[in-house]
Amino acid sequence: MRYFDKYVELIEKGDIVVGRAVKLAIKRVERFKEQYKFKQNEVDRRIKFIENETSQTKGGNGKLKLALPQKVWLEVAWGFYHDAEVTKVNPETMEEYQTVEERRLIHEIPVIMARGSGKTTLGSAIAMVGQIMDGEYGADVQLLAYNREQAGFLYNASRAMTSNENSLLHMMVLSGSLRSTKQGILYEPTNSLMNIKTSDYESLDGTNAHFNIFDEVHTYDDDFIKVVNDGSAKKRKNWQTWYLSTNGTKRERLFDRYFKIWMDILEGKTDNDSVMPFIYQLDNPEEIHDSKMWQKSMPLLGITTEKETIAADIEMSRNDPSQQAELMAKTFNLPVNNYLAYFVNEETKGNRDKFKPELFDGEDGSPALAIIGIDLSAVNDISSVSFMIKDGDAFQFVNRKYMPRTNVEKLPKEQRDKYFEWEQQGYLILHEEAFNKQSFIFDDIQRYMSEHNILPMAVGYDDWNAAELHGMFNDSYGEITHNVSMTTKTLSQPMKIYKQLIGNEKIVFDDPVATWNHLNVVVRVDGAGNIFPNKEKAKNKIDVFMSQLIAFITYEKNKDDLEYYYS
Repeated sequence: MRYFDKYVELIEKGDIVVGRAVKLAIKRVERFKEQYKFKQNEVDRRIKFIENETSQTKGGNGKLKLALPQKVWLEVAWGFYHDAEVTKVNPETMEEYQTVEERRLIHEIPVIMARGSGKTTLGSAIAMVGQIMDGEYGADVQLLAYNREQAGFLYNASRAMTSNENSLLHMMVLSGSLRSTKQGILYEPTNSLMNIKTSDYESLDGTNAHFNIFDEVHTYDDDFIKVVNDGSAKKRKNWQTWYLSTNGTKRERLFDRYFKIWMDILEGKTDNDSVMPFIYQLDNPEEIHDSKMWQKSMPLLGITTEKETIAADIEMSRNDPSQQAELMAKTFNLPVNNYLAYFVNEETKGNRDKFKPELFDGEDGSPALAIIGIDLSAVNDISSVSFMIKDGDAFQFVNRKYMPRTNVEKLPKEQRDKYFEWEQQGYLILHEEAFNKQSFIFDDIQRYMSEHNILPMAVGYDDWNAAELHGMFNDSYGEITHNVSMTTKTLSQPMKIYKQLIGNEKIVFDDPVATWNHLNVVVRVDGAGNIFPNKEKAKNKIDVFMSQLIAFITYEKNKDDLEYYYS
């Protein structure tokens, strides 16, 4: 394996820097070398075709020159073969018999790397190989994306390659053996069609393409990958699916599910040698500040992307969480939520392994002393009440959440089912009131505090919508309520401290609704670097985050008076 061996040699010498996932991939290929057949000639003729006959489609012209990492991916994908035992049927006698066929080992190749790494051009070149070089009759190639516009980038790049006058592809066009049709690009000698497909299940059902190229998998909401692969696996011996994508910014969706499968394969938790992931990402966020580490997520750094450009992007993202999120997800391939996400994915989990539920159960004569934060809504949103207890230098949270059942029943099925599941698990209170009555919530809070022997030391609230509840607390417990106004001046600095604390494992909760709400937090940033939670941009609820933040602000504003009770 001339390219792989050279790659490993340069990594071991320290000339190339790769992350943990790539090291796992290398270890896996080393095992393949011992276990399976490898055919260098099959690799070489395909790479030769790409470099001699395909062309650059972005940022330059001329023939496509593959970089060493790209050659490694192709070498691994196209070089390994194994003997497959298959059951066949004699069409004349209809009797079954066993035979052994030599087949391509690897069918699925996820290549996850930073934007600007030449994914579109490489994907188009791979598509040309599948259509023309494999020599299989009817070797259809599908260029797949969530919508036609994205899939069109691959298709247009493939068409552009056929226009290079110095290439065999262009000669094929002139001879009529390779031509554009209404359905796509047709290679007549093998009746192989390259075309665009999107997430339309009806158009995908029954397809059996030889090659599938999935572009920007992180954008997908629906799993149309499975139906495509199932169709290819049933009809094609040497089919392949390539996934070319960044990590993206949609969390807890399809990409994360497949990413976990790929990592489980690399880590040896799942045994499947037909899938060979190459995942390029930083090993931790701190490496963003070390340019020597950038190659971990950008294997073509200095070829398709310049270091100076990345450094400028980092500088531009300072004090802008939205730019930081995009940079982390699409340049360094670290999982973050969305373009305006305030919390990185791991932070939203609330350091749940450090949660101490026993803190919220007091004893007679020694009640649990809690700071309460309240974020109320009348009807549509969740009303949330957070109990915060200081635990050394950490802050632990338990939350009570309320919503009218009739409103949940009107939600879309997916969201409705999620709310009902949380109700079953005890994380959400669905009540029969027409709206979130403050008297109902106060009665429930009192009952909960009585059952768990909790004593409120201070209560933070927003006077815009909690005046009634504010009065009930003061009447029952004395003057313990504190208004927390929803202004940038009030929220900006505490939000920054809260984020730092949660990253340092000092904000602790074990609550899927709170995790979901933290995932949904988006912010706006003003010219002075002040931040404010932007509910208009948040497509989903952030009420539990807000009630926790209000409790935290209430403590910080009254720390001198409250610290005595936690010393």
